Amino acid sequence: MKTNLHLIIVIGLLLIKYTALSQQSQQAFLESYGGTGTQEMFYKTSVLRSTDGYNYVCGATLNSGGNYDMLLTKMTGNNTVVWTQQYAGAAGGNDFAAELVQDGAGNIIITGTEYISLTNYNAVTIKYNSAGVQQWIQSYNGAANSFDGGISVVRDASNNIYMCGGSNGTATFSDFLCVKYNSSGMQQWASTWNGLGMQDISARLAISNTRVSVIGASQQSASDWKMASVFFNPSTGAFLGEKLTGGDDEGIDKVADLAMDANDNTYVVGAVRNINHQYDIKVIKLSSTYTVLWQQTFNGSANLDDEGLSLELTPTNDVVICGFTTATDENKNFITRKYNGSSGSLIWSKTFDEQASEDKATDLKLDLNGNAIICGSSYKDGNLDYVVQKLKNTTGDIVWTGRWNGDYNLNDLPMNLAIDENDNTVYVAGQSEVGAGHYKYMVTRWSQKDVYIPKSNDRKHPNGFITNKGQVQNTDGSINTSIKYYQPAGWPSTYIDDAKISYVYTRADTLPEDTLHRIDMSFEKGNNYAKVYPTQELAHYTNFYLGYMPNEKSERTAHYSSI
Repeated sequence: MKTNLHLIIVIGLLLIKYTALSQQSQQAFLESYGGTGTQEMFYKTSVLRSTDGYNYVCGATLNSGGNYDMLLTKMTGNNTVVWTQQYAGAAGGNDFAAELVQDGAGNIIITGTEYISLTNYNAVTIKYNSAGVQQWIQSYNGAANSFDGGISVVRDASNNIYMCGGSNGTATFSDFLCVKYNSSGMQQWASTWNGLGMQDISARLAISNTRVSVIGASQQSASDWKMASVFFNPSTGAFLGEKLTGGDDEGIDKVADLAMDANDNTYVVGAVRNINHQYDIKVIKLSSTYTVLWQQTFNGSANLDDEGLSLELTPTNDVVICGFTTATDENKNFITRKYNGSSGSLIWSKTFDEQASEDKATDLKLDLNGNAIICGSSYKDGNLDYVVQKLKNTTGDIVWTGRWNGDYNLNDLPMNLAIDENDNTVYVAGQSEVGAGHYKYMVTRWSQKDVYIPKSNDRKHPNGFITNKGQVQNTDGSINTSIKYYQPAGWPSTYIDDAKISYVYTRADTLPEDTLHRIDMSFEKGNNYAKVYPTQELAHYTNFYLGYMPNEKSERTAHYSSI
């Protein structure tokens, strides 16, 4: 952009929304992203939106010695790292954090697995305050002095902590493990459950006033596993009951998520094997006495693998699940289904497919109005991206879809999400590949906004607006960083930053001085912290220097609208 312009006209505008002349829609805009930790393989990540407006992410990160440490990072709402804590066990091996929870005082508790020796791992639970200072640490070593680990953690109204995982028994293989700690970290009880003396592996837990529900998989034979729900007394840890369910074929039935309602009913989602040796989505409601009230099995039209991966309850105890379904010639698709909580009847079911690619929804949360927010991975243009969607609570129709491709254009895999306390911002956490086989934990922030797009018969720019990533230069050849988007095609050329819109007019003549003019339009009563957001991405690519000459580089283009 030239600095010695003959004409600079600044026009103050009052933006008025004429609903009769515009169309309104809700959109989600990517506002920021930030990463922490490094890995060579992906284990697990978990993000939590705290009551004080921060985000916490846990997982594992490589240390300077090439081993993994438990990782806990606190980030601002705009994804800036506040502090990071790493826990390295004394034995110097690989240590992993799997899940985290916040107590009523704002402390963060993580659970995971600590290396003791080649034949011994402990289930470790650590409490930090909001400043990142460790308050206590507890390491559970089972009676067999063998393989123990933590996978999920919750807390009750009194800030007692419950964790579940696995523990090798003295005369059995892996057993379900559930441990209760009080708010000071003192162990209250530790309970295990052994099915048929083979492998029993828990995955998640939930609590109510009268029971702790732990779900997982239980091995029934050398080739057969069942979905298992096991219940303990929250005060004493005493075993209360169990329920095993499964498919019609031998194989590993999978369990993924659960929820409990106020009447102590338990809802479970997972996947079971059918007679065609493929997986079907399974949703089960268990009563307070551990009997099956209803169960629903979904087998997609292609009779290929379908899996449920996340579950949430509405305020009226309807059940919303997400996962993936496999379709002929489309590979995996997102699937989200809503069931009546009383009868189990299907209310709606929706799928999402991108370019007949691998699309898999991994996590689900409900906003204050019962709309489903889901995240997952979607393959496009050679790599996996984050995808986040909002689905209408009554019909399942997609309200908006957001997509994020990391800076390195490699594989990005989201694992879970959180919604802020105002129901306006969505945080999606997972991993982003930054080099071949190297990853960072990455949190993306999405802001939901109502957008008014004016209806106009005016001539539209044929190429949309282009993101400025360094191709716009000043007259001295330096890179202009203030321009966010620009449109060099047509007349006048248009340049947009967060504060104003500039129109540049040029005319070729024989005068010794240039005749380049610019009109700047600013918004007198606009938002002081306004941003320009993309509203519709175009499919083609283009790039220009100075708005005139094509460059051999390529850049994604988009339509943009100021809101």
